[in-house]
Amino acid sequence: MLPMPKNGWVVGFYNPQTPRSELPNCLAALPAEALSTHRYAKIDYRHVRRMLVEVADVQEIAGDTPVAIGDRVQLLPQDCDAGRLSRITSILPAKAQYVLP
Repeated sequence: MLPMPKNGWVVGFYNPQTPRSELPNCLAALPAEALSTHRYAKIDYRHVRRMLVEVADVQEIAGDTPVAIGDRVQLLPQDCDAGRLSRITSILPAKAQYVLP
């Protein structure tokens, strides 16, 4: 079954300086060079009544539009704990203001 698209907000990025102990499972399993050649975003989104966090590879977005913290995005969530990355399908117009925790 394919995941349903969700709207979320970019709340941060993971990079080579992020301690391995702070990486989610889907990134901790990657070789160190993957963190330096790809840009991975931390995304908060709402599912039913809970806020969930997912990780997506930013390079998969079509076009050269840069993704920034606070951007509203549409994503296809996956299970990071199972080693699968979510996919950002588009950057959405800023419709709602998200306050970073």
